[in-house]
Amino acid sequence: MKKLLGIVVLGVLFSTTLFAGDSTSIKKGSGPLKLDDQAVEFFHIYLTEKLTSSSFKEKKLPGMTMQTSDGKPRYANYFFIQNQLGPYIWVWWNDENISAAEGGTFGCENGACKQFARKNKIVWKGAKKRISRKVTLNELKTILKELGFYD
Repeated sequence: MKKLLGIVVLGVLFSTTLFAGDSTSIKKGSGPLKLDDQAVEFFHIYLTEKLTSSSFKEKKLPGMTMQTSDGKPRYANYFFIQNQLGPYIWVWWNDENISAAEGGTFGCENGACKQFARKNKIVWKGAKKRISRKVTLNELKTILKELGFYD
């Protein structure tokens, strides 16, 4: 019985460590980062505007939306930074599963994206800060300058 219990415990330990290196999960970013003017404008829209699938397309925002049938405008859930392409906004319209993007999303496979913000909080390592949804573009630029993300 003790051997069987030992095998089960070891099996659980080994199986959980296998998932720890999952290449599809989107991790919080760290290190130096400079946002250009366009990225700051996208981040301002991300923070301050409730979006629908159609308004997302009209504004030509980078990223992905998944809208439920109710069509209600909602704030975006995540602001990612893609390695090659810059900002990437993720809007998951189902409030019950807001963390869906943490397991990976279209365009962010294999570590291509890092989390910059979740809801209205910057989560980039070393600069965690909650920002008001009513922030103006100039106020946002000042905040990002203070945090070292904008020149």
